[in-house]
Amino acid sequence: MATRDSVERGRNVQTSGVAGLLSPEPLIIYTPPWQQHLGLAEELGRRCSDRPVTFLLPTVWHCDERGAGAKAAAARAFRQAHPKHRVIFVGNTPLEAELLAGAGADAFFSSQNIFVRESVFRPLPDEEIMFDAVYNARPVPEKRHQLAADIASVAYVCGGTSVSERPHARTIVAQLAAKEPRHTIINELEDGLPAHLDREFIVETLARSAVGLCLSAVEGAMYSSVEYMLAGLPIVSTPSLGGREVFFDPDYCLVVDSDPRTIREAVEALRDRRIPREYIRERTLAKLAPERHRFLAFVEDTKAKHGVARDYNTNWPFSESTPLKWRPVEEHARVLFGWP
Repeated sequence: MATRDSVERGRNVQTSGVAGLLSPEPLIIYTPPWQQHLGLAEELGRRCSDRPVTFLLPTVWHCDERGAGAKAAAARAFRQAHPKHRVIFVGNTPLEAELLAGAGADAFFSSQNIFVRESVFRPLPDEEIMFDAVYNARPVPEKRHQLAADIASVAYVCGGTSVSERPHARTIVAQLAAKEPRHTIINELEDGLPAHLDREFIVETLARSAVGLCLSAVEGAMYSSVEYMLAGLPIVSTPSLGGREVFFDPDYCLVVDSDPRTIREAVEALRDRRIPREYIRERTLAKLAPERHRFLAFVEDTKAKHGVARDYNTNWPFSESTPLKWRPVEEHARVLFGWP
């Protein structure tokens, strides 16, 4: 007879990930899948198949028509295996939500960037500008760090990479390091890779930079785009797919051709305008507010379908602390629904 351990070893198991509890009753869980269509929802679903659960899954990465079809098929198979569970995809753009709905999935539009915390990412007073631009991005090819080459001074905040990405990451880090001192990797390096950087140190780096960079052609909503603006930085971006432009404002966000010279000129133009940081922050918060209210209303409507009265409190509950935590799947199970 197969044991639970042998069954787990025989399939592709996601052992950890991000999830957050939006409602304990009915149980509503928000969890961004990364490498799989349903991600952590599949592992959590197996552990609570006897009770109703609604999983809200942001698209994370750009979702085209083909991807929407694959996600919808995965959701149907999951629902057949777990009839008490519901999967709702959360498109990072209206088009993504439309494609998912067209493929037969439950879907609505809400940028995952609403969860960026303004209590963490904020302007800091009395910080001297040391860099023309800052680029907060993992050192991987799709982030296109080379497009920042012509900018006079750049701070690179390098996020973590997966095991498969590390060979490319070492090459990119070495290329960036060769441009010092005007181009500076803020992270300490360990075996040629960037070490973890505390959030407060990231905020200090943003405060010492004039402009935030967004240089990939395809990705997801890019948390750092809203982090820049909540810290008061204007943005130079290339055209992109994935949803990072949802909260952009043409008054302080320039979308320009993917050309190093054009990007440098745009950075210099925004740098020289010296737009007040509190102005950018307040405009960004004003754009976030209705989208946060709309998301909360959707959660309340979902609860109402389970017989729970709606509570349309428009106060965003996640400004100081986020419900989204990275944990091993077993710990998530214990926290979310008491799995032993």
